[in-house]
Amino acid sequence: MSSFQKYYEAIIDNYQLGFKLVLGGTGLGKTSGIVELIKNKVENPIKGDKKKFIYIANRIQLLNELKEKLPEHIVCHQQSNLDTVLSKKISKSHIKTFLEKDVVQKYAVYLNKKNKKFRVEKVVEEYEFVKSFSERIFPNSQERLKEILRENTSNFLSFFKQLLKTAYKVKTEQIHQKGFYKSDYKELIDTELIRNLFPYSDFKYTDNKLVLLVTLQKAFHGFFDGRKTVNFFNLDNTDSKGIEEEQNGGNIIFFDEFDFLESDLIDLVCQDVAIQQPFKFVADFYNAMYYDKLPSENFLTDYPKIKKEILKIIRSIQSLERYNIDFPRITHFVSLHDFEINQRIKELDNELEAIKRKRGVKTERNRIKEEIKYLDINRITQKSNFQTLFSLTSTSLYLDYKRENSFNLTPNK
Repeated sequence: MSSFQKYYEAIIDNYQLGFKLVLGGTGLGKTSGIVELIKNKVENPIKGDKKKFIYIANRIQLLNELKEKLPEHIVCHQQSNLDTVLSKKISKSHIKTFLEKDVVQKYAVYLNKKNKKFRVEKVVEEYEFVKSFSERIFPNSQERLKEILRENTSNFLSFFKQLLKTAYKVKTEQIHQKGFYKSDYKELIDTELIRNLFPYSDFKYTDNKLVLLVTLQKAFHGFFDGRKTVNFFNLDNTDSKGIEEEQNGGNIIFFDEFDFLESDLIDLVCQDVAIQQPFKFVADFYNAMYYDKLPSENFLTDYPKIKKEILKIIRSIQSLERYNIDFPRITHFVSLHDFEINQRIKELDNELEAIKRKRGVKTERNRIKEEIKYLDINRITQKSNFQTLFSLTSTSLYLDYKRENSFNLTPNK
């Protein structure tokens, strides 16, 4: 047993949570220790030990090197969406076989009624387009051509994601539909095609899949777990309520060549378009700049233009005081408007259930359904309120700042 294997085992045995740097120069056996640790778990399994391993590196070469040293049957390689779709494990015949399954057919019919664009025949077309178009794309190709390829790959995968999301809602009784069963989700998630399209879900649900290999870039942007997109910011069991399908924690994560990852991660953060909590982000930026950085005379002395832009942003935020908006102290937004809509929809659902089997009430049923539809499309939180680059909601929103600890979003002036 190597010294690094002993070191890793001591940390894992003594700590449930935490972060630990493993120091040492190149060639001392840090990565070899990971291989030995994993092999020992395979050869000497401990009953009840469900810990798995995620290996993250900034180079595909490092993933491939680790993969070659481990038993093939325990490894899941989470590649980019495009590389996954173009892999030898995915083929037109595999897709057609999957689409012919009864469980797929019934969900496809259901989803097509909800959205006419959701069509089974489009899936094979999307796959064939991605396959043929990718052959014409080279590293020096125009960025727009690469974007078209990424968009079509995403469209192809979205069909399967929507199937799984809907089946999961049936499993958790969020959808009640005749002929749909809680077991449908497991039947879909266990199919070979789904396991190959979404390697992380295979890693998560298959007991003997002990290792996930993933690049830093993919871990940052996220991968599908059979229910939602997960990245290394939410690889935990927070808010899982003890439901196994909603848990993504409990894994041992290795970040290889960590000293190189910091720079790559900063680049990814700066290049990323979407900010999931924009108001908190702005508040953190304001507090860091106003209280910590700007008071220092030496801050950005060599970059006066950047400092000038930061000061401009700070003054813009401070100008909100004129409107009695206590930001950035308050960053929590609620919608009482949506709460009232949700309450009314519940009342209407109960009314609909009460008259479901009665005769001569077709007009009343239609009236209730139309009201539910109207209320549903007028929710604020189902609209794209705070996208950072592309679109804001077409509905005018106003802030009710009279609440003590939060802002109330309302469409009423």
